[in-house]
Formats: sequence, C-alpha cells, structure tokens
Amino acid sequence: MLSELDYLSTKPSAQRQGIGAMMLLGGLEIADKYGLKTFVTSSPIGMNLYLKHGFEVVKTMRRDYSRFIGDGQEKLIAVDHFMIRQPRPKATV
Repeated sequence: MLSELDYLSTKPSAQRQGIGAMMLLGGLEIADKYGLKTFVTSSPIGMNLYLKHGFEVVKTMRRDYSRFIGDGQEKLIAVDHFMIRQPRPKATV
C-alpha cells in the first residue's frame, strides 16, 4: 500500500519556520503507523524538506511551457521531483 501527501505548502512569509515540517510529520506519523510507503511530488524549493525526512528522488520531470505564453521570448520551465519514503518501524520502549 502507498500513501500520498499532496499539496503541502505555506505562504512565502511563513516559510522556513517549521510549519511545512510539522504538516509533513503529521502525515508521516499516520503512514508509519500503518506501514505505508509515502509518495510526494516536490518543487525544487521544497525538495530539501523531503530529503531531510527520509524521502528519495525516484524521478525528475522538466516541462517546457514556453510555447503557451506568447511570443516565445521567455522560458517557462516547470520541474517536479517524484519522491518516495519507506515506512519507519515503530519505536519500542
């Protein structure tokens, strides 16, 4: 089985304050409880958060949307990293 965490984001003024990590850890706690692998799609900006919490990059996709924005003078490239994390065993006391 696989869990997916989707659309974790914070507004720019709230970034780098631990809010994203708190949301991520809440989802990972549930996934670990049930022994589920967890899948995320990350932008380059969020990638380090996921790497710090045990995710590994499975695939990176780059898409060129430049042809949709008009005269072709600008480049609009989107990059997504598809990442997965294995469940962590429960700590024993």
